[in-house]
Amino acid sequence: MSNHVADFVVRLISASPELASIHRQHIADQGELLPHVLMGEITTLVIASTARSEPAEWRAKLLQQLESGLESGNSDVAELVGVSFVENLCGENAAVEALLPTMGNALRKELKSICGI
Repeated sequence: MSNHVADFVVRLISASPELASIHRQHIADQGELLPHVLMGEITTLVIASTARSEPAEWRAKLLQQLESGLESGNSDVAELVGVSFVENLCGENAAVEALLPTMGNALRKELKSICGI
């Protein structure tokens, strides 16, 4: 795992404290940070949160961080966001509909490229 990815995960967790418990549980379960696995767990949490119509503030912060990750120019970070967040949204139409208003251009482009949405 590159330092860029590790730093990105730290910023992601810091920007969205709602993710702290999922991060702690991930480390406890895996014994180390597995970024793609963690991002899949985060995506599952986001999808569940949209289904429960929970307040969207933390999701908006998360999406801002994901957007900046895609725009960072770092291919490892962009791959993490694309493969392990965006790709897991494919077929999750209700979640995508709830998230689209707070997605930036880079995330929308990635969603269109990967999921055809």
